[in-house]
Amino acid sequence: MSVISLLSKGIALTALTLPVATANETLIFDAEFDKQENWAPKVRSQRYRFEGDTGWVPDIPENKPGKFDFYYLSESWHPSDYPEKKPVVQITDDFPGYSGRRAFVMWDESYGGPGSWGADSVMTKDLGQEYDELYLELRIKFSPDWIWEDIQQGSGQSVMKLLRCRRYSGITTQNRFSFFGEDARSGSPVAIFDLKSWTTSTGNWLRPLMHIYGYSHPDYYKTEQDYFGFGSDYKTKIENGVKVNGRSLSWADVFLDGNWHTIGMYLKMDSQAGAGDGQVKVFIDGDPVIDANDVPWRRVGDESIKGWNECSLGGNINNVPFDSSERYEQWYAVDTFKIHRTLPNKPNPPSDIKIQE
Repeated sequence: MSVISLLSKGIALTALTLPVATANETLIFDAEFDKQENWAPKVRSQRYRFEGDTGWVPDIPENKPGKFDFYYLSESWHPSDYPEKKPVVQITDDFPGYSGRRAFVMWDESYGGPGSWGADSVMTKDLGQEYDELYLELRIKFSPDWIWEDIQQGSGQSVMKLLRCRRYSGITTQNRFSFFGEDARSGSPVAIFDLKSWTTSTGNWLRPLMHIYGYSHPDYYKTEQDYFGFGSDYKTKIENGVKVNGRSLSWADVFLDGNWHTIGMYLKMDSQAGAGDGQVKVFIDGDPVIDANDVPWRRVGDESIKGWNECSLGGNINNVPFDSSERYEQWYAVDTFKIHRTLPNKPNPPSDIKIQE
């Protein structure tokens, strides 16, 4: 049982850990952080956005993180200028993972503001071919004293990007981290998964978000047309708060218990271009929190698009709980990141749950 399932049954949770689903026969990629060398960016906002990119550090091609192919970092401070601070991302044994010696650690820096994102860390894997069905799964742990700006202020919203998939073609841009605007159109279709903290007068909500972006047929890449009209996207149809027995769960309910939690994202292309029957499913600790079966990934004319060929972990965060002059930073860690070519079988029940009825 997950946190969500236990709360729905009125069971007090004292400890909970869930194993990541194992399905080696479906596995495309395994980040295997525990088997990698310690890694951190050498300079502030280091990037490797496409093959041969030398715009930031000449030896970047020899400084890729783990088993990823490309990455994009943005930060306001770095140990090269502030030795007491952390780089925006690390693969490090300072944070032993759930089952290994190392973890991927993202440091959220408190800077930015309305309409301005803060720290950014995206790791991208080129899958080598297009897949019409994918399942991404990670195991994540947040600092128990993680602070969201909206909770600190008693209102508003804070958000972090976590997972992305798209079909990179390189037609309109080489930059694999250009997801919006005209030059990103050859990367369609795009799926971006966010986690949002939303504080209202009735309390704090955990809200998972899917952003589905599609752009016009390649013949019209240089127009302002997109699948969903006038720059809009599909998020309004699959935007939900996590609820149990009619009560919206907060971040503290789900993530801030000091334990590892599993997040899975399943994508399936529509049966044919224009059918509008694509799928998106998101699971937190095995419980479905998003389930959409009417996603128009492709429109008529996009038959050449077969699926997605790259996936990314991480992303930028809009969260400023303290003034940027304080250089406040906080972490989340990822122990496992796997990409499967289909939805694996349901994992076996965990053996280390301790509950108190």
